[in-house]
Amino acid sequence: MAELPLFPTTVVGSWPRPPWLLEALRKRQAGLLSYREFQEVADRAVLEALRYQEEAGIDIVSDGEQRRDNFYSFVAEKLEGVRLMTLAEMLDYAEDKTFLDQTLRQLDAPSYAIKNPTVVDRIRPQMPLALDEAQFLLKHTRAPVKVPLPGPYLLTRSMWVKGISDRVYPSQEDLAKDVVAVLREEILRLRDAGVFFVQLDEPVLTEVAFRPPVQVRTFMCASLAAATTESPARELAWATKLINQVVQGIQGIKLGIHICRGNWTTDEGVLLAGDYRPLLDFLVAMKVDQWVLELATPRAGELTAFAPYQRVKEVGMGVVNPRSAEVEAPEAIVARVWEALDYFDPSQVYLNPDCGFGTFAERPVNTPERAFRKLQAMVEATRRLRRRFGAVTTAMARAQAPVSPGEVLPEEAARLVREEGAVLLDVREPWERELVRIPGASAIPKDEVPARVVEIPADCPVVVYCTVGERSAEVANWLRAQGYPRAVNLAGGIVAWMIARLPVEP
Repeated sequence: MAELPLFPTTVVGSWPRPPWLLEALRKRQAGLLSYREFQEVADRAVLEALRYQEEAGIDIVSDGEQRRDNFYSFVAEKLEGVRLMTLAEMLDYAEDKTFLDQTLRQLDAPSYAIKNPTVVDRIRPQMPLALDEAQFLLKHTRAPVKVPLPGPYLLTRSMWVKGISDRVYPSQEDLAKDVVAVLREEILRLRDAGVFFVQLDEPVLTEVAFRPPVQVRTFMCASLAAATTESPARELAWATKLINQVVQGIQGIKLGIHICRGNWTTDEGVLLAGDYRPLLDFLVAMKVDQWVLELATPRAGELTAFAPYQRVKEVGMGVVNPRSAEVEAPEAIVARVWEALDYFDPSQVYLNPDCGFGTFAERPVNTPERAFRKLQAMVEATRRLRRRFGAVTTAMARAQAPVSPGEVLPEEAARLVREEGAVLLDVREPWERELVRIPGASAIPKDEVPARVVEIPADCPVVVYCTVGERSAEVANWLRAQGYPRAVNLAGGIVAWMIARLPVEP
């Protein structure tokens, strides 16, 4: 797989569709455009979405889901036995018609704008779900490619509608067997085509976790095919089982699970809220590499929820809200990531938006221009993080190697300061100290040390540090030769200090 820099940036998937693509999509759905004719129009839209990502500097790109009506309904065109139905068509089948109607009006969501793939016969692939999307994208970018797919629980729960689907699949469990087989085969195809990352979308898990009671639905599919179980834990365990059946034993491709709390309106007040505590036991049990999580919105709760499960998985950290008009400040993103490093290693943290910018084709939650600026802010934040961490690989190697004479590891350096009154001496340049520094350290740039050596006390230990421990090693050696026998170098520098979770400023 591709080697990535620290704090890779990516997207969750969707990008706002241009008006001319929406027009072509409507014509396609009305039978006025052939499949091939629509794909030719969509090709242009994919290249436009790709251009936005590449110009922003995103490391792992998607095709913006430009060919899809929404993040899961597109399977209706790829699978036999599935029909795409609007909510208006399906209203008669909703188990709670009054609740569904109230929810639609509350969210100002027109019933014709959201479509649901519904099983009407036994499902059989008539074409790959996303292989064609991936192949086109791979031809037009050198960047690693991410492909989002609807997860097995989402598809099973949304496509099985009582009164329609039970004529061929008596239960959701019966349908799930075929759904798992379809998704598993698709992931293998995508891996063999060269895709770097497959993300399984499972947003409905939050609705399950936060019951009872639920005042709003995460997505309308949940209203139409509501789970009947009274046990959220049992339902989440079943979802976990399905996900693991899909990914079991698959290697050579990064696999992730995306969870959010709804992305069909810009009104945060009507979307679900709650931290990840009810889901964490199940997330840990999922055999995926990465959790792609909504974490920018306050509705996602505090990062302290991850304290019991530190460093067990990668996290695709939501750091910008796709629904807000405000473009996040890079320094705010850096601060949020810094907070997350209490629970995840730097090598485990990816940066992404909370969700897509156009989950539903007819209902984007932002403009392409503002979405682009949000991606730029995210990329600038990751650049600052990389500068702050410096050559992290070098630092880790130095900190983990046998300590040379005249060097100390971060924990010993902290002890010397705490118990023996050691002086911390920062020999980096001023601009480096502005990014991050150890509290209480004296600062003398390396080239100025000979002229200012009298400022350094000779009657106590002196711990010299720089970014990764190379410049400071020279200074520590020079100080010992000048009559500072207790001068030592901090192995791995401030990067190793941060990896050891010792305090820094700002």
